Amino acid sequence: MSTSSRELTVPASAGTARPTQPADSPSGKAAGEIRQAIAHTRAHLADTVEALAPEVDLPACVMDKVHQSKETVQATVEEVRQHLHKGTETLQNKAAEATLRAKDLPQQALAKLPSPVAGRIEGLMGAVRQRPVSSVAVVLGVSVVLRRLLRRRR
Repeated sequence: MSTSSRELTVPASAGTARPTQPADSPSGKAAGEIRQAIAHTRAHLADTVEALAPEVDLPACVMDKVHQSKETVQATVEEVRQHLHKGTETLQNKAAEATLRAKDLPQQALAKLPSPVAGRIEGLMGAVRQRPVSSVAVVLGVSVVLRRLLRRRR
């Protein structure tokens, strides 16, 4: 395939080379424009391939989805923890309030009773506080005896 300095050869469909028009001619200028268009198209295609490559890379896409899911789960877990912490605080506050009210109830009940009865009940409450296990045993024993007595009478 020899070419002169002003002629280019292009393969023909039959497999033989044929001379083209010199570069100065109008068809030579058109060929230059075509080459520029081809170069531009190749550059554009290369940019498109580079842009699409990350989307086609399946392992990277899967890892991105895993990472996104992990972040979502971690955020949800943190929200649940905060919610539980707030709920725990609220529950502790309500329990403290109930404890304070429960501590005041015996005193309120004693204030409503006549003084001789209130004095005896205060003595019993003191004994229960000193020996709670034995007090529970006595109450259970009295309950069993009363239950048997009531069954016999029926």
